[in-house]
Amino acid sequence: MFCKFCNKEKQPTDFYKGKPARCKPCQMDWQTKYRQSPIYKEKARIYFVKWRKENPDKYRSTTLARQFKWQQEHPKEFKCQQAVYRAVKTGKLIRPSVCSICKLNRRVCAHHRDYTKPLEVLWLCWSCHKFEHRPPHLT
Repeated sequence: MFCKFCNKEKQPTDFYKGKPARCKPCQMDWQTKYRQSPIYKEKARIYFVKWRKENPDKYRSTTLARQFKWQQEHPKEFKCQQAVYRAVKTGKLIRPSVCSICKLNRRVCAHHRDYTKPLEVLWLCWSCHKFEHRPPHLT
């Protein structure tokens, strides 16, 4: 068989069933690029918003199960989260409206650099928080 995208002759086992135009590597490349496109992301967002509304019990049970599993696997982190939550509720900690790193007026969340000090937090926006948690080899 012949792949129309890489213009190479390949074995029939190198193609997915029902997708004879692209070989498996070409199909994977196309799929990766498509899933990173804004069009796909918007379609996926709309689909999952609709699914959550239509299946609230299923969504709630899977979300609770995932949260419980995380709490069991990360007891120190969970205790710190709870401590910050209680401190904000009682007024011991005040949640600012500005990110500590980028100084933009955004919704912020608490970031712990050391879990032995539960009330020592950096208040970071989502993008700065994501950057803080990047793998060390990407620094």
